[in-house]
Amino acid sequence: MSHTVDLGRQAERLAEAFLLSKGYRVIRTNWRCGKKEIDIICIHEGTLVIVEVKSRIQSIHPVAGEVVDLKKQRNIIFATEAFLLKYNITLPTRFDIVSVVFFDSEFDVEHIENAFFPEVE
Repeated sequence: MSHTVDLGRQAERLAEAFLLSKGYRVIRTNWRCGKKEIDIICIHEGTLVIVEVKSRIQSIHPVAGEVVDLKKQRNIIFATEAFLLKYNITLPTRFDIVSVVFFDSEFDVEHIENAFFPEVE
């Protein structure tokens, strides 16, 4: 398994622990709809929260909000719609990003609420 995959999995575990510590109730992780995936699905204060986890080493890469491009956002939204339909969920929904930045033996977690919104057509 590659270092990048290991780093991503570690970031997802840290993001989940971070969200739990803030009172979020995690209901699914790594939920798939075909090739599209939602990293973390949780409920917080009556809202379904869809979380994309991004990991990076120090700050050699752009900030999290810049790496979730429009194509990735559309994939997440598509998977979310499938999840909502499959489980007949009618809660208000928002899309967050949790960024985990690794520094040698330490890490920093940044939570961006309402990081993006579905396009209204």
